[in-house]
Amino acid sequence: MTESENNRIKELTDRFFEGETTVEEERELYALYLEEDIPEEMEEYREMFRDFSAIIMTEEEKSLRPSTAHPVQETLPTNTHRLTAVKGKTRYKLLWPYISGVAAVLIAAVGISLSLNRQEEVRLAKLYGGSYMIINGTKIDKLTRIHTDIEQVLSEADEME
Repeated sequence: MTESENNRIKELTDRFFEGETTVEEERELYALYLEEDIPEEMEEYREMFRDFSAIIMTEEEKSLRPSTAHPVQETLPTNTHRLTAVKGKTRYKLLWPYISGVAAVLIAAVGISLSLNRQEEVRLAKLYGGSYMIINGTKIDKLTRIHTDIEQVLSEADEME
């Protein structure tokens, strides 16, 4: 194969895996993979494209290359459905909506949690504003930390009355 044919097969293969080829380009790609000499790095795709060509190519196209015909070509019916393949990059494109959905839910959950914590702090400030406790010689005035202790002391005071 010439350098331009090598470049063409590489370009068409990449575009095929991205789902960007036309039916005519796919036919050309299948025909290129039926050639005996293709770039070594494309050899791993040879069987797959030969199988696709057995399904897609017309009888006339097959007769043009009888010496390189794949055995499967003789048994499978010919049709013109477009086939696409999923490769590494495409898989991530398919997962992107799910990943972004999970991220949106996590962001919403964090936002709601922060909002609820802030509302709790405001509520406690209204009830116990200015209150503090001294524990082991340390003054603690964070109401979210000491509000249960304050409520316990208040309930004990109510019982004494």
